[in-house]
Amino acid sequence: MVGDTGGCRACTGALVYDDRVSEPRPLLLMSPNWLGVSDDSVKRAATIAGSKYVIFVADMYGGGKILAGPPEAGPLANALRADPLERRRRIAAALDALRSESAKRKIGNLKRQAAVGFCFGGGNVLELARTGADLQAVICLHGDLLTSLPAKPGDIKAAICVGRCRSSAACCIRSARSSPTCPGSLASTQGLRGSAIA
Repeated sequence: MVGDTGGCRACTGALVYDDRVSEPRPLLLMSPNWLGVSDDSVKRAATIAGSKYVIFVADMYGGGKILAGPPEAGPLANALRADPLERRRRIAAALDALRSESAKRKIGNLKRQAAVGFCFGGGNVLELARTGADLQAVICLHGDLLTSLPAKPGDIKAAICVGRCRSSAACCIRSARSSPTCPGSLASTQGLRGSAIA
């Protein structure tokens, strides 16, 4: 677990990478669902990271809270949804932690960075994109699309893919690769400029 020094006091996230690989790898910020930095989210990050990525699993609540279910998660997630500036501050701090920790260990390629989130986490990475974060891509899977602080034209630098797939996240990623406009139940920034996600 790695402390997040910038945005959330006592926030800790999990830095996940294969320490047998020495060359710098692309960085991926992962914002999990509203249950937080759970064993399942860290295992999922390890599966995705393999030997090819460095992943930081963001803690949005502080204290590394792992929540049992909706009764615990709802109030915490909804408090951040109601305060988009705080939500943005925390997810940006997690991105800073990913960058600084990977640079400290000399394992990250700072020219190749992306963010991915599921459900509450998907909303978090969209809020990060709205800040103009310097990322190549942001992937939101089944996430919160609306915000009370929409981005101004030109603010979003990252390519964005929003997936609302029924069968699995993998079908969303495959579809996004095969078509620049993300067919089916997917939408990209090409189809959503000026709409709900901006």
